[in-house]
Amino acid sequence: GGGGGGGGGQGGGGGEGQERPARAPVPAAAPNLIYSHAVLCGKEGAAKLALGQLDGAKSLFKSGGLLLEALLMEDLTEGDRRALAQRRDVFAGKVREVEEAIFRLVGGGMGMEVAVVRP
Repeated sequence: GGGGGGGGGQGGGGGEGQERPARAPVPAAAPNLIYSHAVLCGKEGAAKLALGQLDGAKSLFKSGGLLLEALLMEDLTEGDRRALAQRRDVFAGKVREVEEAIFRLVGGGMGMEVAVVRP
């Protein structure tokens, strides 16, 4: 089982007793929000990978790739489509990398010496 934990810190927390003027929400197109969240998934996935939290990293990389896949269904310029497809492929590569690391640690590397594969 893997840790799904997640997303974090979007809360408002501006200290108690401090009044702030109300701000109008900044309008943003849904595709921009989706792309921003995909980037965040990549950053958080990389952090989890660096910490050795492989299940969490895999989950975040998968989510980021799926978000980019959803964006590829939008009406895009050919350049945007190519750039998103390349980024999606990077996420897919990270998922494979993490799956291989998990396999080496759990499934395939028991009792054998395992070489570290560096891209």
